[in-house]
Amino acid sequence: MEQVFDMACSLFDEHYRPEVFMYFHQTWPRGQLVVCSPEGRVLGFINGVLCGDGAARVMLLGVNRMMRGLGLGPRLLKEFEARAVMEGCQRITLELRASKQRLLAFYLRNGFVAEAMLPAYYSDGEDGVSMSKPIQLNI
Repeated sequence: MEQVFDMACSLFDEHYRPEVFMYFHQTWPRGQLVVCSPEGRVLGFINGVLCGDGAARVMLLGVNRMMRGLGLGPRLLKEFEARAVMEGCQRITLELRASKQRLLAFYLRNGFVAEAMLPAYYSDGEDGVSMSKPIQLNI
């Protein structure tokens, strides 16, 4: 948990308290995924919650900068999606900073669509983008 928190602090513009990660875990333990190296170093993580309206929400997704482009982000999303389907979810939602064009492109490549602009969504006044992806059980 400490390594995930440290990685989040180094990757994101928002500042999170450690209690937030405990909240995510208490809310939906199966929605917290961490990929580690054989030595136990965190390489990537995803934190999500169930929304109660047939949706799972990605709260944070982070990949070590040295591991980007190797497919770790899509693998985390795919496993998160599988776990959401097992909970009966029909879509995944998330928000991201409007200025993060590379991240927006990543989510678009992974089946998400931009739904709405969120004016002054972040604590520093930056706009956000709301995105979603429909999901279903593949039999």
